[in-house]
Amino acid sequence: MLFASLDPIHMRILAVLPPDSRRRFEHSLAPVHYLLPEQDISAATRALTDGVSDALVIDPTVIPDPAFEALIAAMTVRPTTVLVYTPLSTVGARRVVRIAELGPHELVLRDFDDSPDELRRKVAALVRPSVSAMLLASVAPQLRGLPERLQIATVRLFSAGQRVRWVDELAESAQLGRRTIDRWMSRAGLNGSAMLLDTTRLAQVWEPIVEQKRRPSDVASAYGYSRLRLLVSHTRRIAGVLPAELGTMSREQFAVRLSGALTTR
Repeated sequence: MLFASLDPIHMRILAVLPPDSRRRFEHSLAPVHYLLPEQDISAATRALTDGVSDALVIDPTVIPDPAFEALIAAMTVRPTTVLVYTPLSTVGARRVVRIAELGPHELVLRDFDDSPDELRRKVAALVRPSVSAMLLASVAPQLRGLPERLQIATVRLFSAGQRVRWVDELAESAQLGRRTIDRWMSRAGLNGSAMLLDTTRLAQVWEPIVEQKRRPSDVASAYGYSRLRLLVSHTRRIAGVLPAELGTMSREQFAVRLSGALTTR
């Protein structure tokens, strides 16, 4: 996979998207990258197998079941970096989890967090996966068995635009009671809904603090922490460091700490 450098590189990108999503993605793509001509899913799978592309952008909800299984098989044989760009339905959430089980891949939700800037940022992350992508990949096996509504609500937390702060909001989204959610989390090997919210939100602060050099107080406000001390508390409790000390570890190390806090097995 293309994880070696954070510098922009020329990528040949293969997109399997509905027409409106393809247009939005194409308009957001930096000139340094090349969007390959449109192909149906069978041709795209062959192109992936043949190594024609460097990265794949897909909406898995528009792919028929047999073709999706063929795509998963091709991705297993020939790993590639993937950006999943989809409206999050039951099918979409289930397939996001299937793809994440193959490794860290980026997620953008259609009409939710797909501004041109965010799409460009996610394409750049194909070179080296975001902390959110690595965290999702690490817990994908646990997410597989969650009920449909809870799986949708949970997968949504890994998108950049998600700002759920309280378990009650997650419960409303999943249409389940808090205790029911935590029972499902426990069965799946996850350390509860509160830790799920804490780790998925904390996953998003590494890049702005470490790479963009933004002040922790500004990041706290931008990412839904009502006070800086809450970000400090979460970072110290979950990652073992202060926000200003996040740069002492790699993004991979940070993702491992988040995963360790979130999973129970």
